[in-house]
Amino acid sequence: MLILSCKDAATEKIRNSGDPQHGLEIWRLFLIEYEPASRSRHGGMLVGPEVVIPNGEVSPYFGAGVGLGWVGTYHSLSGDSAVLLDPEQNDLDNPNNLDPYTSQAVLQTEVVVGVDLATEQPLFVELSMGGAWVGERSLKKSPQSSRATRSAYGWNPIRLTAGVLF
Repeated sequence: MLILSCKDAATEKIRNSGDPQHGLEIWRLFLIEYEPASRSRHGGMLVGPEVVIPNGEVSPYFGAGVGLGWVGTYHSLSGDSAVLLDPEQNDLDNPNNLDPYTSQAVLQTEVVVGVDLATEQPLFVELSMGGAWVGERSLKKSPQSSRATRSAYGWNPIRLTAGVLF
């Protein structure tokens, strides 16, 4: 069950949504209007053990890693959230302007499961799950008076990789 309690402009958005009884569609419209889009970029170097179980043509392996990484979180602000754009630091007429962002070092972890395929040209396929805790940070390129921060979040990428061994 989805319950939305709204007033003023939000209530008008519900009335004009085409189907005011369809809560998920209204939620989607609210996200488009009021929630700024954000994107993350990341990089890192991890080290850790890997255990291979030799088994002829198909050799499964398991691994884990820990290391340092970097996570940048970029926000695309518009509508009501545009007050977080500092006009001194942002070129608001440039569509390539980098809106407020955070950039920070993180401790990363990863677990991996995969298989080595002993074919004519050795191949591998692996699936991994990573993780990092990205702590709360002040937004860069945002007015100091707003004291705008990006909330802390857990970053959990899933990676599927296939390749050739040389």
